[in-house]
Amino acid sequence: MHCFADTVPGEKVQSPSEKSMATNMAGELIALFHLTEWFAPVCTSLALFQDYPQ
Repeated sequence: MHCFADTVPGEKVQSPSEKSMATNMAGELIALFHLTEWFAPVCTSLALFQDYPQ
């Protein structure tokens, strides 16, 4: 309990910038994941479509 009380102030000082950076990175990763999730079927269908004439 005493250790927890000691760590809280230090975390509170760093939290604004570190948390915003972490959330920004997480948001970008999630957006990237959704982009790949949406692009994957499009790319595969395009590849299949390109393979058809041959």
